[in-house]
Amino acid sequence: MKKTMYICGKISADTRDQEIKNIYGFFRKAEELKKLNIKAYNPAHHEIPGGDWAYYLSRDLKWMYEHRKKIMMYVLPNHEGSRGLELELAFAKELGIPIYYEPTPETQYTLTEKGISETNKLPKM
Repeated sequence: MKKTMYICGKISADTRDQEIKNIYGFFRKAEELKKLNIKAYNPAHHEIPGGDWAYYLSRDLKWMYEHRKKIMMYVLPNHEGSRGLELELAFAKELGIPIYYEPTPETQYTLTEKGISETNKLPKM
């Protein structure tokens, strides 16, 4: 069964400009995955300006639970300090959902049409 990549990262920020940049990162990653024929769920696609944080978090946790057997978490860079992401990752671990991080020079792996290359797969948190 082909799994869906659940894109997660930091959305909330001190300024609206930074939030827009953060949201743009979700859309950029979703497009990159689409080009690789990897199905992605982009929670930022459903955001609205001034939306309620608790609503978004509960909506996303519910979606994760309902799709827990069919998803993998893909963590975007610069996510430090995101309360929502910390909760999503803790929930994912509890449900046994695989977690992958955006590659850095120290942790490279390859995204392909078949998913993440097994030889360079990042470890779970």
